[in-house]
Amino acid sequence: MRWFGLSLLWLACLGCFGQRDSGPELAKVSGNVTTSGAPLTAGIITFIPDSSKGTTGPPATGGIDAEGRFVLRTHEPGDGAVVGSHKVSIQAYKPVPEFDPENPRQYEQEPLIPTRYFDAATSQLTAEVKAGTDNEFTFELTP
Repeated sequence: MRWFGLSLLWLACLGCFGQRDSGPELAKVSGNVTTSGAPLTAGIITFIPDSSKGTTGPPATGGIDAEGRFVLRTHEPGDGAVVGSHKVSIQAYKPVPEFDPENPRQYEQEPLIPTRYFDAATSQLTAEVKAGTDNEFTFELTP
């Protein structure tokens, strides 16, 4: 009887902590972003699945480092983006200066890039993420 109870407990744990629904297929995605030929030194990039082309699933995001490099994540760091077509947005602001009581407007964020890139609908940036490979993209932003 004791073994039966332990077996039931083991099966219950497997059901609760087993593999989660894997959802859409993901592929690793990395790359770099430049503006006027130089690396974009900060920002966030987002790949949004393009449902008009049959790609569905959660968006993937990644921080842009000082060398303009990014690595996307959907659920976990570095797991990539949903396989298929994506619209891409990039947001980047100048750093906020130290607090200055004489200048209350100092905390208005000033964009590092044209704001059309902030929205995937207006950025005109796209990417096709392919299965079974490490996808590498370069985005050159223009003024």
